[in-house]
Amino acid sequence: MKYKVYVVSLPERKDRRERVKNYFPPFKNIEIVDAYSPETRPRWSDRFFANDYFPDMDRAKACFASFYNTYKRIAEGDEEWGIQVCDDTVFHPDIINILDKYNPPEDCGFIAMNNFRGRAQSIQQVINQLYTKAGDYQFYYNIKPYKEDDETWGIIGAIHRDCAKKICKEMWNMKTFINDEIWVNGHTVRVDWTIGLMFNWYNLMDKWNIYKTTRPIVFDTGLLSEVSDSSINRYKIENGKLISLEERNL
Repeated sequence: MKYKVYVVSLPERKDRRERVKNYFPPFKNIEIVDAYSPETRPRWSDRFFANDYFPDMDRAKACFASFYNTYKRIAEGDEEWGIQVCDDTVFHPDIINILDKYNPPEDCGFIAMNNFRGRAQSIQQVINQLYTKAGDYQFYYNIKPYKEDDETWGIIGAIHRDCAKKICKEMWNMKTFINDEIWVNGHTVRVDWTIGLMFNWYNLMDKWNIYKTTRPIVFDTGLLSEVSDSSINRYKIENGKLISLEERNL
C-alpha cells in the first residue's frame, strides 16, 4: 500500500506539532495540514450548514472545512492513498507493517481505522482497545466491508485518491435527509456522520465502499491531559509483550 500521511493540526498549537514530530511513527511521507479555527475558518464553509435545522456552530464549520481541505489534498496528491489523522492520534505500534501488508479490494475507497464508539479516558484504555492478548496481532491486518448506514464513528483512516475526489464533489453539493419528508442543504454538524451517510445511506459514492479494520489500529484521544506528556506510541512489542520505552531503556 503506497500512501502519504496527512496530519490535521492548528498552526498555533506548537505543542501538538512537537508531539507529532516526537511521537508519531516513522512514516516516510508526512504532511501537516493547517486546520481552521472558528476565527480563521473560510466563509465558504457556511455552505456546509446552509440550513436552519442544525445549530450554527463556528467550531463545527471550522472542523468541516479543515477535513474538506484534507480530502482535497489527498485527491490532488501523488500517492494512491492518503492516511488522514489528527495531531492527537495514537497508533498501533506495528502500524507501519500493518499498512504495508494491506492490499485493499478494488471497491475499497475508505478504510476506517478507529471505528468504534466512545473516546478513551486514559492511556490504559487505549491499550485495552488496541490489544486483546499478548502476541496475537494478526487480526489487525484484516479489513472488512462496513455497511452500517449512519456513522463511521471516527474518520481517521485511509482514503483512495479517486475516492477523495468523489467525496469532495459530493460534500460540496450535498443535502441531508432529516425525517420522512424534510431535506436540508448541507450537512449534520459531524463529519464522520456525513461520511457514513454518503457511503451507506444516500449511496452517493458510485463503486466506492467503506471498509474497516477488524480492530482499531489508531485511536482518537482528544489529546487527554495524560497524552500531553505520554503516548501509546511510546509502547513497543518485544518478545510478544507490550512494554513502554521507559521500561525498555531501564
